[in-house]
Amino acid sequence: MTILKEIIIIILLSSLIPIIKNHKYIRDSGITGKLKILFLCAITMFSIYLIIKIIFSPQEIEHGLTGPVGSSFLGTVILGIISLIIGLLCIVTILILYELILFRRKRFFINNFKVLILLSIIYIFSINYMGFSSGKIPKISLASDHIFIINVLIFISIQVNALKSSWVAFLNRKQKLVSIFPLLVMIVLIAIMLNHSAKNSLTHFSLSICSLQEVTLYLFWCYVIFSFLNILIHLPSAGLFDKKVKQLSSLHQFSGSVASVLETDKLFEEIVNLTYDITNSDSIWLLFRKNESRFFTLDASKNLLSEDKNLVNLDSEWYLNDKIIQSKSSLIINELERESFIKGISRGSIIGIPLISSKLGIIGILYAKKNNNYGYSEDE
Repeated sequence: MTILKEIIIIILLSSLIPIIKNHKYIRDSGITGKLKILFLCAITMFSIYLIIKIIFSPQEIEHGLTGPVGSSFLGTVILGIISLIIGLLCIVTILILYELILFRRKRFFINNFKVLILLSIIYIFSINYMGFSSGKIPKISLASDHIFIINVLIFISIQVNALKSSWVAFLNRKQKLVSIFPLLVMIVLIAIMLNHSAKNSLTHFSLSICSLQEVTLYLFWCYVIFSFLNILIHLPSAGLFDKKVKQLSSLHQFSGSVASVLETDKLFEEIVNLTYDITNSDSIWLLFRKNESRFFTLDASKNLLSEDKNLVNLDSEWYLNDKIIQSKSSLIINELERESFIKGISRGSIIGIPLISSKLGIIGILYAKKNNNYGYSEDE
């Protein structure tokens, strides 16, 4: 009867895998959505452990359903339901970890995960064999020395798979910051569960579910730890990633504006506004001229302050304008107060970008200024 029960449980849980895997919320959720599911799984599993601790006495948890609650039919049913829920949560957790581990990975990494699944299956059947052959409930722990070789292989496979968290690089700074606390909570909760007495109570209902739970918790714990460390490593460069995304988005928006905006005044305003957003500048202005005239006109500006008026010179032969026109390339000055051509109280950094027409040559210059020194880099 015990063997038949384990077979039925394994078939039942296996049949749920394609249903859960193809569920819309799990299949279509993004990285943050998958992290939320993992967090909910950890919270739910930990809550179930607390419920087990409350319902059953320490003796029942450790030695079997012999107490007043555990020996009753109701106690058996409760433990059965709890075990099946734990098994379901383990499957959901493994499927989500599978999606994260294989995020933009090649077949080589898929094979690594398949090896872990194969070793886990061998571990589950080995635990069942030990229980059936001895007539006693074996100790289920990857830290123990029984079936030593399988335990070592599973440990190695878990570590190899846990290192794969390439999805971290695709989170923006805000998402990384928001993810830190839930990951830290999961690390603590899983560590508690791995050493919680209620973990072994499932052996009194199903060795398969209990051994599945053991492998899942260790994989879950290791993966969350490595992901947490990976996010901390990538956090300093997260702002740069966000900036690149913003730049690409703005360039895409500008391409649409060029195609749709027919009035030059509105187009100039669009250029100024987008440059302001991309570079986080304090002030922006656009100089424009027609037919290679010596003088420019100030066609658009944003947040142009009175102390920066001395930088807005409409004469093309003025030092800064002339230098950009002659070189036909962008110019960056990171310490304005050190420049001899500056008259007034202008401080900070400035970048000047020539607007070049294939037929007319330089038809304008776009300037951006920040009030702090060294505000611009070459890639900007």
